[in-house]
Amino acid sequence: MINSHEQEKKQFRRLFQQQGLDRFEERFQVLEAFLKLEHHVSLKDITRQLAQDSVTLDEGFVAQSMEQLCRFGFANRVDFDRDNAVLYEHRHLWV
Repeated sequence: MINSHEQEKKQFRRLFQQQGLDRFEERFQVLEAFLKLEHHVSLKDITRQLAQDSVTLDEGFVAQSMEQLCRFGFANRVDFDRDNAVLYEHRHLWV
C-alpha cells in the first residue's frame, strides 16, 4: 500500500503537469518540504525546511505555491485573525 504522502506526490505531479504550471520542480520541492512538517506550519517553517534540504526559494514563490496547493486540495490555509497569522495544515488533518 502506498503511504498517503506518496499518493499526494503522484496526484501533485499529475495535476500540476496537466495544468502546465511553470517551475514544476521547484513547486514539487515546496510540497515535499510541507509534507515533511507534521504540524500546522507557517511560510517561514516551510522556507526553513527548504533551507535544511539545501533549497533556496523566495518566500513569495513559496506563498504562491502554497496557495496553489490549497486550491488543488493538498493543503488547507488557516487564518488566525487575532494574531494575523497564516498557517497551513495537511489535507489529512481536515479530511
